[in-house]
Amino acid sequence: FDIFKLSNKIHDLKYLKISTSLIISILQKIKIKKDNLGVKYDNVKIKYANFVFYNPLTIVIYGKNLDKLPKTFKKYIHSFFSFSLNLQGVFLNIIFK
Repeated sequence: FDIFKLSNKIHDLKYLKISTSLIISILQKIKIKKDNLGVKYDNVKIKYANFVFYNPLTIVIYGKNLDKLPKTFKKYIHSFFSFSLNLQGVFLNIIFK
């Protein structure tokens, strides 16, 4: 591996522009998987998400009663976004509001 190529790739990913429509489509996939898994959390509703900051990459997810989501499902959402956006090696911050 060429360490400089890898660091340039990670640097470019840090400043990647992510459209809101792409984030919402990924969020829809998460909602479908949640329903298919039979995951039901005390009237939790995920409404929409948007991209807010570049450094660190920050996505805000809006919804109802998101504070009742368990840490395991929040980690699943984080992993799903990282995998879907191909952000291996880049810190991704997800805020639930």
